[in-house]
Amino acid sequence: MTTDTRDLDSPPLDAPPVDCLLVVSFGGPEGPDDVLPFMENVTRGRGIPPERLREVSGHYLDVFGGVSPINEQCRQL
Repeated sequence: MTTDTRDLDSPPLDAPPVDCLLVVSFGGPEGPDDVLPFMENVTRGRGIPPERLREVSGHYLDVFGGVSPINEQCRQL
């Protein structure tokens, strides 16, 4: 019996090279009026209190002006 001492994060020695990447995104709000509906949509079914969603939406407005940077980043891909 032999023990494999390779790092568990290393690919197998006979693994084919990777030639693609899948990017999945929820997207994000396109403007200030989209922030709260976006937050409600992505957290639907999680039981997050409405006041917490409004609070987080306020942070989103303060930091990003209501426009998610991920949308433009995805478009550039």
